[in-house]
Amino acid sequence: MKKKYELLDKSKRKEIKSKYYDTTSGKYVKRKLISALICGVLCILISIYLFLSTKNLKIIDYIYNTFICICGIVFIIMAKKIEIKKINEYVIKHKI
Repeated sequence: MKKKYELLDKSKRKEIKSKYYDTTSGKYVKRKLISALICGVLCILISIYLFLSTKNLKIIDYIYNTFICICGIVFIIMAKKIEIKKINEYVIKHKI
């Protein structure tokens, strides 16, 4: 089953997630995911700051700021997808 983790109920998901993050690979992945989330949030905040701080916005400013914001959103989405993928691999490997 490819999506075994997603089919579990909420309490079982929390339990499995905590078990996964107690392993050494889980701790490593968690650090990397947190750094990716921080990068995503910082990208979004920087793009908002650049939108608000620039007085005369030109088309290149809109393109640049929008690109930074999209990169931040992609960082956040991909961090969540990778988290689900890694936990799903853990569930399948340990036959939970």
